[in-house]
Amino acid sequence: MKKGEKWVIKAGSSLVSGQQDGINHNFLKNLAEQVNFLKKEGQEVIIISSGAIAKGMSELGIKQRPQSLAVLQACAAVGQRGISEIYQEIFTFFGHTTGQVLISHDDIANRKRYLNAKNTIESLLELSVIPIVNENDCVAIEEISYGDNDRLGAALAGLIRADKFIMLTDQEGILSDDPNHNSGAFLLAEINIDDRKIDLSQQMSSASGALGRGGMKTKLEAAKMALNSGAETWVASGLDDDTLLRIYRSEKVGTKISSKNPLFNQENFGLPLLVLSQEPLL
Repeated sequence: MKKGEKWVIKAGSSLVSGQQDGINHNFLKNLAEQVNFLKKEGQEVIIISSGAIAKGMSELGIKQRPQSLAVLQACAAVGQRGISEIYQEIFTFFGHTTGQVLISHDDIANRKRYLNAKNTIESLLELSVIPIVNENDCVAIEEISYGDNDRLGAALAGLIRADKFIMLTDQEGILSDDPNHNSGAFLLAEINIDDRKIDLSQQMSSASGALGRGGMKTKLEAAKMALNSGAETWVASGLDDDTLLRIYRSEKVGTKISSKNPLFNQENFGLPLLVLSQEPLL
């Protein structure tokens, strides 16, 4: 493992959310412990965190995910503060400082805002701060209804020239079929996203959990974006307590996704490719 690699780690709502005050504290503590190890090994880490809406729902006493965009945005406004405070509290135990960054796809697609976001995150990394990034659900329109931060995470991987992009989920990784309809579905340890022998977009369920909004199809779209930006990409379980450590040790874990023909462009790194996030890629 190279020193100083940049890791973008995306934690979905199904992992971050929990019964206790809307947050899964055990997951976040384990995540912080693994990130602490990576930091000690000289790695730079950016966390893309879902969960603001679920946290806001808990604080407001809302049991089911609202259908109204305005109510979802209100929940996000309440929840983002709480999410940020919990991350800082947990990471302080390990001696780290976190910084909240709210960003949207528009911040990536617009050249000036793209550079501002890039400079902010890189400055945080230079100051040894761990950026905790969430999409700005308070003002987002399209993203709040589709994506669960998967594609935003892929966009950030391109933004900061990440070496690794890891989507942590409540599944082992990408399965051979939708386990809700096929009990014999098995883990695909490695796939090539350009392989047309398997119609991955049709096999993977696009359904998400009650508190989230991104299924496996969305993760495959995000994976293609990240691969096009030059980042090694995984979908793996966040329920295991050593997933990130195993990736660091180059062990097989989850699903590693590769591409035969990445659209990597060094001169215009990221920006032209990330605009594709507005449309499905598979």
